[in-house]
Amino acid sequence: MPWGEKNKSGSVIDQAWFCWQVTTTNKLELLKWAREVKQCEWDEETINQAAFKGNLEMLKYCFSNECPCDEEESCKLAAKGGNLDCLRFLFDKMNLSRETEKKAAHQAAYHGHMDILKYFVEERKISDERKGECVGGAAMYGRLDCLKYLVEEAKVPLNDWVDIAGARYKEYHECVNYLREKGSPEPTDEQYAEFAELVENQQRDSEEENSD
Repeated sequence: MPWGEKNKSGSVIDQAWFCWQVTTTNKLELLKWAREVKQCEWDEETINQAAFKGNLEMLKYCFSNECPCDEEESCKLAAKGGNLDCLRFLFDKMNLSRETEKKAAHQAAYHGHMDILKYFVEERKISDERKGECVGGAAMYGRLDCLKYLVEEAKVPLNDWVDIAGARYKEYHECVNYLREKGSPEPTDEQYAEFAELVENQQRDSEEENSD
């Protein structure tokens, strides 16, 4: 496909795209070749991919050579990929916002990465509100181990019916039963119906956005 044109996913085929593709190989020497021999430009997608792949050395190389960085997205992807060392590096390197911290913590809960969840709870001391959001995320994505950690070790109070509603909607029965055993409030029929409608609308909006 000629340079400057878009591929099927809508990405422009250019030097930055090539560097991103090289990063997917997870081989630092190839990225160095693209940058230092071929003099290719790069953009934030290079760091995003390194963070998601969990390649700390590649991440260090990017920062040492002033690669553009999307702070929030790189942290979210490091957390989503379960890469605690990369996440620590990013938080140490950048003055990240509480919003970025929140979204990265959510990714840890959604994807069941216990070590990263503990990092946010025990080392970064996220707020009780954030911990409560992680309970809801762990329940809705069926991450029973994370749910137990948050309730039993982090001592997050169960005071939101949305926790059971999410687990119930996704049919994670073990999470529903656990929350009930621990005294979590239940949604009323009306609350559950409103919750289900909201989730379905969000899913439909997301599908329409991705199809554009």
